[in-house]
Amino acid sequence: MNKKEILTLSTALALFLLHLAAMSHHWYLRHWWFDIPMHFLGGVSIALAVQYIWFFFFEKPASFRKVVVYTFIGTLCWEVFEAHYDIAGAHVGTSKYFFDSIKDIIVGTIGALFVAGYSSLLVKYNEKKQ
Repeated sequence: MNKKEILTLSTALALFLLHLAAMSHHWYLRHWWFDIPMHFLGGVSIALAVQYIWFFFFEKPASFRKVVVYTFIGTLCWEVFEAHYDIAGAHVGTSKYFFDSIKDIIVGTIGALFVAGYSSLLVKYNEKKQ
């Protein structure tokens, strides 16, 4: 396994294990803020997966825009999943649900911006180094 695979899988595993702990200890209900870092970590996980998959198929890093756009689409899909199974922070159709979903999408996209920005800096650093 290379570093990209380890980082991508480790981040996704950390998200999964935190989610399991949160469900068993009711952290989502006890701590109103707990889903914020979870959606950020979810955005980071999706963005890392986008980077890894893109590099696997095209043998070059995905652009900043591609990472952010594909992660944004992933966060939208997650919000549709939450709505379909009625597991969002509020009842579907209410203004509280709307604002919770918008917040989740924004936070996930911020996670993507973090990964895309850091990756872009690494690519530029490595180009200067060579």
